Amino acid sequence: MPFIAVNKTDISSKFHGLDYEVTTPDGEFSKPDNGKVFRIKPGKNTLTLNFATGK
Repeated sequence: MPFIAVNKTDISSKFHGLDYEVTTPDGEFSKPDNGKVFRIKPGKNTLTLNFATGK
């Protein structure tokens, strides 16, 4: 999936003309400098990913 933006609490992407967003309320995303697309870091040993549509 083509990723458009990697922010601390969400990742935005676009696939087949549709916009997608993955959010995390208790972890964080980052974009490492080693060529990887993104990194996911749990917060307080917990990681929740939200793939639901809409906000």
